[in-house]
Amino acid sequence: MKLVCDREGLVAALTGVARVATSRGGVQVLAGVRLGVENGTLTLAATDMELSCRGSIEVDAQESGVVVVPARALLDIVRRIQSQDVTLTAESADGVLRVTNGESDYALNVYSAMDFPALPTYASGLGTEVDRVLFLDTVARVVRAASTDASRPVYTGVRMSIGSGEVNLAATDGYRLASKTTSLRTSGEMAEALIPARALQELARLATAGDSLQITLTPNLIAFELADVVLTSRRLDGEQQSHEHILTGTFAHHATVARNELLEAVDRAAVIVHRNSPIELAFSETELRLRVRSPELGEANERVKLRGPGPTIRIGFNASFFRDGVELVHGEEMRFKMNDGIRPVVLQGTQDDFAYLVAPIRLSE
Repeated sequence: MKLVCDREGLVAALTGVARVATSRGGVQVLAGVRLGVENGTLTLAATDMELSCRGSIEVDAQESGVVVVPARALLDIVRRIQSQDVTLTAESADGVLRVTNGESDYALNVYSAMDFPALPTYASGLGTEVDRVLFLDTVARVVRAASTDASRPVYTGVRMSIGSGEVNLAATDGYRLASKTTSLRTSGEMAEALIPARALQELARLATAGDSLQITLTPNLIAFELADVVLTSRRLDGEQQSHEHILTGTFAHHATVARNELLEAVDRAAVIVHRNSPIELAFSETELRLRVRSPELGEANERVKLRGPGPTIRIGFNASFFRDGVELVHGEEMRFKMNDGIRPVVLQGTQDDFAYLVAPIRLSE
């Protein structure tokens, strides 16, 4: 194969695809990116067997061919080359990919293209088209609540229900839950899936342009398709423990605060958080008092006025989980929905259909 291409375009394509390549698991070829040249198009692909990404750019193709090279090394080389065009050349007998430009000349050892896994296909899946910006905004509001604990894989996913003009995404790590329903233009039938949070995070990095996003579901995978890139991921099996019935349940107590004032108070108090120091919330009729105590650092106390009468409740949370909820709620005001000091609390704003449920932790007297 031999081609000449724009360096910036190659860097952009490699940056997205190379993130999927992995050096873990002992399979060397999975650390590579597959480069295929045909009919003036360079196609790039990488996979870690769970997540796959493919992209394409237009090039001046002088000879077609396929080669697999170390993804990170190629990206680092191309980033550092100074001029506008890059030439890539590979001869089957050489076992290297030559990257040349001006005074720069690199020879990268290649992997066997025969060993590179076949990427999944999804042509027969159930497809729907959604508004890219609205969908990714929904992802950003929810995905933080997914677990990163690989020993509980079902909780590392985000549950998606899409169709009938709206999408609902919900994620939980067993201690908190974020759920958002967004009205948006969709095409296609109703679909549901449990999607790895990592896939949605990678999608957010890749999907930076365009109005629409094509989503296709098959029994085993989900594909996100943009104009010049496709991201596919295996679907997760199993069911998460449902907390969403709590969101629509009855609450004995409500309290409303100015969200920005509360977030600023939490950020100040967080200076004292050390290891697993909880944040304590004490509601009274007119104000919310926040306290963080740390044997190593000391004590922080903050006060935030309530907008309307409040209940008399003392409750504690993991400080990081609570802060995430306050930050993810949008709007000038934030509402607390509570029953007592030991059952989960729901945080909601006034502007959209987003809810954040967080379980309390026991406080010392």
